[in-house]
Amino acid sequence: MSGSEEPVAAKETVEAIGSLWTQSRFECEFMGMPYVGTGCVGYDTTKKKFVGTWIDNMSTYIALMEGDMDPATGTLVMRWKAPDPSGTIVAHRSETVSKGDSYTSTFYMGEGEGTKSMVIAMKRTGKKPVEAGTGKK
Repeated sequence: MSGSEEPVAAKETVEAIGSLWTQSRFECEFMGMPYVGTGCVGYDTTKKKFVGTWIDNMSTYIALMEGDMDPATGTLVMRWKAPDPSGTIVAHRSETVSKGDSYTSTFYMGEGEGTKSMVIAMKRTGKKPVEAGTGKK
């Protein structure tokens, strides 16, 4: 997350909220300071879109995201508007690919293809999760 290619130690906890939503809490060190963010993601059956929110301790802005799952690749693409480092509101996009016990999210800023701004790669270190809404592991 530091903008360099150096990996940053991070921790994310994801919890199901019933069978409709997940809530995550993400923690790491960013620019030499503690970073904490939280988000919710679910599927809006009316919009037929994935929807989400994100807030963190380094911004006063709440990101309201919307996106689609590419069925061919399993990539969740979310889009939203938020400030860039200068404070100008610009388009943002994330592309998340999950595989087994890991996922990679690639973030872009700007219109069209945008400019890659960050990659987060996470791997599960704890127990297998309970499947949302079923109580099954």
